[in-house]
Amino acid sequence: MKILIIGGGHSGRRFCEGLLLFSKNEIFLCSASETGKTIALAQEYNLKFILIDDLQKYVNNFDIIIIAVPIGNKHNIFEMLIKNYGYRKSVILEKPLSLEMDHIHKIHILAKTANIKYIVAYNRRYMSIDKFLNQDLLEIQFPIVDRENALVHGLPHAIDFTMLLLEDIYLIINRIDINCGNCVIYGCGQKNKFILKIYISNRKENMVRVNDNVINWPSLKVYNQMIKKLNTISMEEVDNNFKKEIIILTIMKEVIGYYETKKLY
Repeated sequence: MKILIIGGGHSGRRFCEGLLLFSKNEIFLCSASETGKTIALAQEYNLKFILIDDLQKYVNNFDIIIIAVPIGNKHNIFEMLIKNYGYRKSVILEKPLSLEMDHIHKIHILAKTANIKYIVAYNRRYMSIDKFLNQDLLEIQFPIVDRENALVHGLPHAIDFTMLLLEDIYLIINRIDINCGNCVIYGCGQKNKFILKIYISNRKENMVRVNDNVINWPSLKVYNQMIKKLNTISMEEVDNNFKKEIIILTIMKEVIGYYETKKLY
């Protein structure tokens, strides 16, 4: 398959390295500029580079396009590909899709209208969590890497992982406590209760824990698993993932609102 990655920052690099290591797909990189991280990444791995202004004539040569650009640009890039360039294959979008509900709705409506299958790149959805299922209470400790916009990039993973463990997207938040920058969310799904402890840390050895069991960070293999998932996903699953995005953003806004109120973020 031919795969195009738009954006060569942190997320774009992870996708690129994972796919180069664990798949035999042909990888291309794309950016709006002939300078910067994306073209440097292309040169580092000797990959073909395409300017986004030149993409229209090549766009349907790609089996999958990965959009790994900053949050505010994802919906615009998606709209350009589908509406302006006539792309009609499959898309992976880096999370979070947006901090605006109308952007998430726009992406999904465009995808449905054009019959495009897409997924959002949550790397913990591909982990084995069977031993934690059917437990009445799940206590999840989730460190978020301390970098720019740490909460924006880390919270979606934490909430999505909680949904995965509870096998339920309809989470009810009962209480949020924030103290010294740490956040504890108390809530439940339809069958289980959970306590999600989020803390921002720059210590790489800090690991996710579920009921005191350490969960290792996903390896670069996960990006090839995303490709395989996208190739088999149904439109019903696409619709369910859209619902997840709405709920994840709703919870994110509530948590970030608490941080802002306490002037900790």
